[in-house]
Amino acid sequence: MSDALRIEGWKVQPSFAPHAPTSPVTLLLDDAHLTQLAGEPNVAWQTPWDEVRQLELRTQRRRTVLSATIGAVTYRWTASNVLQIDDLDAFVAAHGGRRVRSRRRIGAVLLVLAVLLASLGGLIGSIVNTSSSAPSSELATVRAINLTLKDFPAGYSAQSAAVLSNLVAPSNVVLTSTTTTSQPPTTATKLFKKVVAEFESCIGIPYAKDRAYGSAGQAPDYQVSSPVYGSTDFGGVEVVSTTQYYATTTMVKKDTKEFENPKYASCFTANLADELYASFKPSNVDKRVDTTPWVPVTFAKGFRRAAVATLTLSVNSSPLHLVAVQASAGHVEETLLAIVVQWPKSEAFLDGVVNTVLARMTSSGSVRAV
Repeated sequence: MSDALRIEGWKVQPSFAPHAPTSPVTLLLDDAHLTQLAGEPNVAWQTPWDEVRQLELRTQRRRTVLSATIGAVTYRWTASNVLQIDDLDAFVAAHGGRRVRSRRRIGAVLLVLAVLLASLGGLIGSIVNTSSSAPSSELATVRAINLTLKDFPAGYSAQSAAVLSNLVAPSNVVLTSTTTTSQPPTTATKLFKKVVAEFESCIGIPYAKDRAYGSAGQAPDYQVSSPVYGSTDFGGVEVVSTTQYYATTTMVKKDTKEFENPKYASCFTANLADELYASFKPSNVDKRVDTTPWVPVTFAKGFRRAAVATLTLSVNSSPLHLVAVQASAGHVEETLLAIVVQWPKSEAFLDGVVNTVLARMTSSGSVRAV
């Protein structure tokens, strides 16, 4: 390569020096160096390519992320609508880097990875908390929708060793479409593929058209889970919410069409039950469970589908009921999960939980048009 490349409009994290500017940033790339011009007036840092490690270019709908390790520090440059993406890709490839086109990681997929990695002693420790760079309005919407302790009667508390912790990411960690996890063990990868195949066989949708686990889906901008809340009510109950914010309402509408499949709620809940079994014993990932549809009674508008699976885990002497609710409205998709001993005695209580979250989803902050 010989032509130099200049791309403006970046932000960088962390700064290259204490209190140094992180925006606006212009990147200059030529055969010999990667050069950064930061701030106004410009402050320049120049690095030879042979000192650049782990070079990666990640692209999604409206965002480009370039990352590289220099001097044992990993820097991430982010920009919107990079027009010279093909030229940048060529520079990255020429200097040993790689291009990653982000696939969808909606709630179901993140839940599966969480349980499989946890069950096999893996980790999700490379989850990126990007709350400091997330647009305040979108992130505030996500956090405002999630369940809080104030939504529950006296006697409820955040659970430090909850069963549902096997199915959700750590509470209040912000996941974005650029989030990556460590490479899962081969066994976990095989289990994940089995889970996906079972879901798509159950619902009758091929991988190429599946928006839940397959290649037809799109990534949310942000995802945050609440803590798991629980009490001794109903023989023992746990509840958790996971909220996702999507860039456009059209994306949510396309997902909702899949949710409307009459088999979706039962197939999704059965898969979560299998994953929960696998968190205690990986070989149980294909264990079959009985599921029944459930229709939460709510006054708030908005789409919701739900089902209940019955299972027996070593942590409890009585059968447990896993309740899974998928809801959507405007820019937001929500997964509500509950584990309870006494069902349907707890049905009215869970109606209230679903209604609380659905009412927040249909507020003006989450349904504004794009």
